[in-house]
Amino acid sequence: MRKKGAEVKYGESDDVICGILFDGAWLWEEYVNTVLDGLGFTHAENKKRKNSIHLFEGGGGVRYPDFYKDDFVIDAKYKRLGSYDKVSKVDPDDVHQVMAYMTTLKATRGGFVAPLMQRQQKIPTAYLKDSVSTLSVLE
Repeated sequence: MRKKGAEVKYGESDDVICGILFDGAWLWEEYVNTVLDGLGFTHAENKKRKNSIHLFEGGGGVRYPDFYKDDFVIDAKYKRLGSYDKVSKVDPDDVHQVMAYMTTLKATRGGFVAPLMQRQQKIPTAYLKDSVSTLSVLE
């Protein structure tokens, strides 16, 4: 996406396209925030540079977990996750991201909340090896 004057263009063509372009991932995250509001979660807002965490000593490695509290980190994913029966099927980069947040915040519970294609019969949860920490896929 590139900005040209007062207009926004998507792609490289100068052809006129009529429509609305919106950030679905941001919209999903804000919707999840309305659901979690009042449950004690901190909503890190990277666009506003609010509620960041630091992965490294001395303030380096600034990150913005979507939601966190006490012992729990939640990452809102606006991706087609389909219907997951195993956490191990989640994209490895997404798993690594949440695990980094969990380590930094000393949290033992992490999860992904996403719009799933099918209602889950049970919440897929996996224990991290040699740990009491868990990762889950929530809907």
